[in-house]
Amino acid sequence: MKLTKTCRKLDGYTQKAVALVEEQAKVNIAGFVSLTYTASFNNFPASLRVVCLFTDDIALGVAKAAGAEQLLQKLLHKQMFKVGFILKDARHNVILQSVTPAIIAN
Repeated sequence: MKLTKTCRKLDGYTQKAVALVEEQAKVNIAGFVSLTYTASFNNFPASLRVVCLFTDDIALGVAKAAGAEQLLQKLLHKQMFKVGFILKDARHNVILQSVTPAIIAN
């Protein structure tokens, strides 16, 4: 589907904000790999979903225990605000996942 001019602008602002969050997360969160996002611009910013990827399940568990989820929510909220969007509840916008499942040897 071809994006309208307005949707392209929204996407550009979102890319900018998400790129800054990714840079900060790589520095501050152990095991963080990258992030991706999806959004329906008909219901933006409520439809924004940012998937944060970690190296494996162990790194994901350690990151969650260390409060990385809240940190990522705060970073996303701050960066989206800087580009002009207010997230009502960043908990609905951030999803943490592992790239590969951890292999536990017996």
